[in-house]
Amino acid sequence: MKPASKAYNDLWTLIDKESIHLKTLDFGAVCERIGANEKELETTLLRELGYTGYELLVELRRRHFQPATEPDSA
Repeated sequence: MKPASKAYNDLWTLIDKESIHLKTLDFGAVCERIGANEKELETTLLRELGYTGYELLVELRRRHFQPATEPDSA
């Protein structure tokens, strides 16, 4: 297994280059694909972002389909 910092970078590469969050919500499968220890990567995500792996994939997917709207002008 690779170090959590390398796995963290690899996860973001999959999100950025392959939009993995649009293809699966199975965080364990994503970890397997990048050769990461799921518990270690999850701990890193919780520390850095406050999301579990599954929550991160769900939130990214949600944001993809519901882009932020501009605030009302007052």
